[in-house]
Amino acid sequence: IGARLATRFVTPDTDLLHSTPVRNWGRLGWIFAPYREFIAKGHRGLLSHGITAPRSWRRYPRRVLFVKIFGTLIGTGVRTLYLLLLLLVITLSLDWVLGFVLVSDKVIGFVLSEVALYLLIGFGISDYVHVFYDRVTSHR
Repeated sequence: IGARLATRFVTPDTDLLHSTPVRNWGRLGWIFAPYREFIAKGHRGLLSHGITAPRSWRRYPRRVLFVKIFGTLIGTGVRTLYLLLLLLVITLSLDWVLGFVLVSDKVIGFVLSEVALYLLIGFGISDYVHVFYDRVTSHR
């Protein structure tokens, strides 16, 4: 489920204005404007598509593999934290305006549960496949 959600809504291509994931959000596609402008700073940037190993590391295959696997997860983590912080700001604002608590212990328990961990693993797998496919098919 996490990989499907990430592929459809939260891919590294949310750093593009007219990308499919942004269009999939419909009228809420604007929520990625601050991410695009202040965090990603351009398509295939460090914080959207992750880091790559320096050329000097080619003689150390284990280091390169480590960076290829975990470097991509930087983008996944940044996008996930961005959405969680955005959701937190919205819910705290609504709590303040409406005068009652929207975020309960059950919601916080879900965020820290195994289900959320499996969703994040799916996000990571989806992002890794996306970035791998980008690197294989582009001439950059």
